Amino acid sequence: MHILAISGDQGSGYERYIIAKEDDDASANPDVQVLDLEQGQLFAPVPLAMIMKHGYWEPYEGDQSILPKLLADVETGDADDEEDEDE
Repeated sequence: MHILAISGDQGSGYERYIIAKEDDDASANPDVQVLDLEQGQLFAPVPLAMIMKHGYWEPYEGDQSILPKLLADVETGDADDEEDEDE
C-alpha cells in the first residue's frame, strides 16, 4: 500500500489520504481507500475517479513510511486523541 494523495485543505488541520494497493497502479481507475484521520476511519475501497469528484486533492509527495503509523493510529483510535492533546 502507498499514499497517492492528501486532501488539499491541509491548512484546516483536517487530513485525509487516498491509499492505493501497489498492484492497482497499472489500472486507469484503481480501487482506492480514503484514510480519514479526523473520523479515525479507513473507508472501503472505491474507484479512484469517484473519490476525485469530491473535494480537493493534491499529489502526496511526502514520506511513505508514515503509512503504517497512520493505519495503526486509526485501528487503535489514536488518530483523534492527537488532535485533542493540541487543544
